[in-house]
Amino acid sequence: MRESAAHIARTLQAHGYTAYFAGGCVRDLLLGREPKDYDIATDAAPETVQSLFTHTEAVGRAFGVILVKQETFCFEVATFRTDISYSDGRRPDAVQFCGPEEDARRRDFGVNALFYDPSTEQVIDYVNGREDLKNKTIRAVGNPSERFAEDHLRMLRAARFASVLDFTVEEQTANAIRNHAGLLDRISVERVQAEIARIFEEAPKPGAALQLLRNLELLKHIFPELPSLNTEVVLNETADRLNRMRIRTASMGYAVVFFSAADADTAEKAMKRLRCSTEIVNIVCDAVRVQPDMQNFSAKPESEKRLMLSARGFPIQMELFRLSHPQDAQAFQALNLYAAEYTDRPLPAHWVRGGDLLKHGVSRGPAMKILLDKAYRAQLDGCFADKEELLNWLLTSDGGRCGVGTTEKD
Repeated sequence: MRESAAHIARTLQAHGYTAYFAGGCVRDLLLGREPKDYDIATDAAPETVQSLFTHTEAVGRAFGVILVKQETFCFEVATFRTDISYSDGRRPDAVQFCGPEEDARRRDFGVNALFYDPSTEQVIDYVNGREDLKNKTIRAVGNPSERFAEDHLRMLRAARFASVLDFTVEEQTANAIRNHAGLLDRISVERVQAEIARIFEEAPKPGAALQLLRNLELLKHIFPELPSLNTEVVLNETADRLNRMRIRTASMGYAVVFFSAADADTAEKAMKRLRCSTEIVNIVCDAVRVQPDMQNFSAKPESEKRLMLSARGFPIQMELFRLSHPQDAQAFQALNLYAAEYTDRPLPAHWVRGGDLLKHGVSRGPAMKILLDKAYRAQLDGCFADKEELLNWLLTSDGGRCGVGTTEKD
């Protein structure tokens, strides 16, 4: 990917234009990290970029951005620009093409405002970004209040960069974030949720990230449903669990936060407000709700054990139990042993299906669903020798064998 990006830059240079790697890829290269992508900045106009390459797409021509396809990769090639006013707190209303120094000075943080010439292998630094990398500091370019007033999401990005890179937020930058923290409420919740997900997935210590968000006065705007999360005891307990996570996913992070500071109903409301996917909402809420059942796992009938294990979110449920109930080592060991024995064993096919019940006059609907659930649990519990015996019991509404059908749940 790097060589393909360098080819694009060299092609532009060969036609008399300036072309550099720009932004995060330069930061990562200097830190010895593998860049996820490469962006290229140039003084060539967008139409010129399109004329020089065969496979292009004008993904942001109004902002001077052309997508160039090279080999199997896609690269954003942007014309050096300065931004002209921000009305929505997210994107500039208009841009004006300029030189590389002006382009660097409109960027968010010093560590993201560096350029690199792949032909000469020189770093071009107009904003002391290399010094910030050396000092492990996230510092806004220019006036931090102006940077955050332009794009409110930059406040949350500062916290993410600091957390993922294990850097600190420079004090003036931090103070400006605290002063403007309320602006986060104006940002699209999808963008906020995406930044939080990346913190859970990428930060070496996501718990420390949570504490940083609180220190910057952002946490209460991210999770307004969780006032207790801003108290020292709950915050520190939650941070400790997050730092000890073995599963680094957004679902796992949310499960820890909501179990520590709320209940499943609150989690569902908050996650829907953040517009998390239905899958993540279900996995997280199920993980929070099932914790009492996991404490009593050994005493449960075989059917409940097998059905719990088959749940899509079972690994997260189990990891949340490990993190949240360190005193229940024996219960966790029982869970672990059972999971190790049955993880690779698929659930058996249902002996009794809807068609069987239809033949015996049972109509489709909630009543049929209850009967099918009862039948499958009885099958898993080994109460009957075969389908015929199970179906006969089910249709006679005996319900006494194995205790199936006698609980309030059924």
